[in-house]
Amino acid sequence: MRKIPEDKKEIIRIAAPAVLESLISVVITTIDTRMISPLGSAAVSAVSMTTQPKLIFLLIFFALGTTASVFVSQALGKKGQKGSQRLLPFNPS
Repeated sequence: MRKIPEDKKEIIRIAAPAVLESLISVVITTIDTRMISPLGSAAVSAVSMTTQPKLIFLLIFFALGTTASVFVSQALGKKGQKGSQRLLPFNPS
């Protein structure tokens, strides 16, 4: 059996909560739709219409978080810890 390198384990460890959050969101949306489906197509449409803005809202914050990570990573790579401190209100080490 092949051993997983440490860097890949670290990537999996970091990515796992985001994947789990996405999975939970999909499951909750599916449960909402299943619970409402006996009430008719108008009720299902209403649940679907509220899901879209929620997902757009989450995508905006996901994009902001990803952008901030890129900027902090670039600052850490270029200028070391001092360069990243002007982007972050805390010490990343």
